Amino acid sequence: MLPDQTDAIKRGQLPAFIPNYYRGAYHQFPRTAGISSQLFNTGTVAWYYRCVIEELFGLKGSHGTLLIEPKLPATWDTASATRTFAGSKFVVTYERQAGCSKIEIIVDGTALDKACITNIKPGKVYKVSVTLPHGSKDDRMVS
Repeated sequence: MLPDQTDAIKRGQLPAFIPNYYRGAYHQFPRTAGISSQLFNTGTVAWYYRCVIEELFGLKGSHGTLLIEPKLPATWDTASATRTFAGSKFVVTYERQAGCSKIEIIVDGTALDKACITNIKPGKVYKVSVTLPHGSKDDRMVS
């Protein structure tokens, strides 16, 4: 979705924003297929942000609780994300470790027994460490 320089020239898409769509129908319109809509005033980037933060990094806010259900690619050994939720800031690091059999979550030095942070205090900065097992991107925490 974010073009590199070569892709930007082909699609006519500036890398400063995510367009609403790219033209399709290659067989019917090969000259214009793949070209960006070049519309920057859409809600596309907000949806992209939600996909990355809530689905890829698994930081889902729900009724004052922050669920942590990452779906990181198995090839990512480390990653980090920051999310503001319920008036608080969550600084999250992810690391895959050999020998780890399930997702382990530590918040400010305390291990969680469930994949959610509750009793969130507004204005607080939470340091969250998520240890992931090597293996599939869909590893889930076992409670």
